[in-house]
Amino acid sequence: MTKKHKQGHDEFAEPETAAENPQSDTPQEQVVEDLYTQVEQLQAEVSALTDKMLRYKAEADNAVRRSKIDLENAHKYGMEKFARELLDVVDSLERGLEVHQESEHQQFEDMKEGMQLTYKQLLDVLKKFGISQIDPQGADFDPKKHEALTTQMTTEVAPNKVLTVVQKGFEIYDRILRPARVVVAKGE
Repeated sequence: MTKKHKQGHDEFAEPETAAENPQSDTPQEQVVEDLYTQVEQLQAEVSALTDKMLRYKAEADNAVRRSKIDLENAHKYGMEKFARELLDVVDSLERGLEVHQESEHQQFEDMKEGMQLTYKQLLDVLKKFGISQIDPQGADFDPKKHEALTTQMTTEVAPNKVLTVVQKGFEIYDRILRPARVVVAKGE
């Protein structure tokens, strides 16, 4: 029987000492040292990863805070460019309202011309920002873009066509801001 086998059966057998087997403690001590080294390395890695995770979390929190501020500013000042463009229209209206020392007929002609130019200027500003006018005179009635106020029997225009535009509509890109209010032709 081997020594090991004997030990298993002999309860009172003395364990081997380091002197009897000098190599048995050395590998065990080396394994323990290696495990301690691995634990220290893993603790350092966990510490580094924790630090990195905290930095990423702080970065994410800052990004959320910055985006919230940007969103608030966009709501608050989003119309700034649009409003700045409208200031020229306001100036034109003010100039048109000033009273000139001219003949009454000439005043009305100047006022009419000024209003036409201001109207064109305003439509140009709206167009610059994706807002277009809906003028469906003579077009087919479209319930998505037009609001029928009434129908009227007529032979001048084909049935289901816009006979009269009471109020022009507006759309921003492809979304209706206000439908055109119209009178629709009805056949006999």
